[in-house]
Amino acid sequence: MWDASTIEVLLKECMEQIYWKNHQGISFSKLEWNNIHSAFNAKTGKSYERKQLKNRLNSLRKDWKIWVDLTKETSVGWHPTSNTVVATNEWWKKKLENPQYEKFRY
Repeated sequence: MWDASTIEVLLKECMEQIYWKNHQGISFSKLEWNNIHSAFNAKTGKSYERKQLKNRLNSLRKDWKIWVDLTKETSVGWHPTSNTVVATNEWWKKKLENPQYEKFRY
């Protein structure tokens, strides 16, 4: 189960590899994934496989791209308490033609 704290640990470990310049473009090598994997499991006490971490990071990237697409329009805002996109029902009606956007409505 991926809760906010485990996602945060994963992202911090990825950022650590980027900080130490242990990456190539937007991907990590096998060595960097081994570093992320071992540090993640040590900090969370979980025993996730490296593939699970890679899949979760890829899923987060997709969500981030969708979120950026949604929030780049000037007619919308962001509600920091509920972590939702703030827009009119008419705007959402147009956007929900693409089912990927739905998760960001509520």
